Amino acid sequence: MNKLEVARRQLGTALWLFMKDQDPISVQALARNSREIIEELAVEAGREPYRVHALEANVGLTQRAYYAAMNRYGNAFKHIKRASDDTEIMAGFEDTMNDHLLFVGWYDYMVTTSRLPIEVQLFQIWYEAIYREKLNPSADLFPDVSAIGRAEAKERLREGIEYFRRDNKVISADTTERLPLLLPFPLSDADRSMFE
Repeated sequence: MNKLEVARRQLGTALWLFMKDQDPISVQALARNSREIIEELAVEAGREPYRVHALEANVGLTQRAYYAAMNRYGNAFKHIKRASDDTEIMAGFEDTMNDHLLFVGWYDYMVTTSRLPIEVQLFQIWYEAIYREKLNPSADLFPDVSAIGRAEAKERLREGIEYFRRDNKVISADTTERLPLLLPFPLSDADRSMFE
C-alpha cells in the first residue's frame, strides 16, 4: 500500500458516507486527512493542486488563511487541547462544510491521477450546480439543486450517478476510474497497479 491508495481509500469512504447522508464528522475527518496527503502527492507529481488556483483567484487570500479554512473543523474534531476554544467552532459545523473539502480533495486526486470514479465526476458537477455563483453558471445537469433541501439534493446526486453508471461511453472513458468508491481490502495486484 502507498500514500496514493491511502488517500483514495479515505476520499472514497468520505464521499460514500456523504452521499448516504451519514456521519458528517467522519466525512470531515476523512476528507481532511486525504486532502493533506493528495495535495502533497499532486505537488510531487509536478501538478498544481487546488490551493494554487484558490490563491490566484482570491486576491488577498494567503496560504496560511487557506489552510486555516481547510482545517478549521478538522482541527476542532482532532485535538483535545483546545477544547474550550473549539466549542463555538464545533457548534457552527454542518454537513455543507464537507462539500468544499471533498471537492478540493478529489480535484487534487484528479490532477494527480488524471482519472476519477464516476461517483466523483457526478459529485463535481453537483458541487458546481450547488455553488453556481462561485464556479460555473452554466452547470445544468442538476438544475435548481441549490434551491432545494439538502436531503433531496443528495438524492438527485445519487440518481445522477445511477443514470451515468449505465452510460458505457462515460464508464469506458480513460478519465473514468473503474474501481469502486469503497475499495476492498486488500486490493488485488491488478487493482493495486492503479496506484503505482
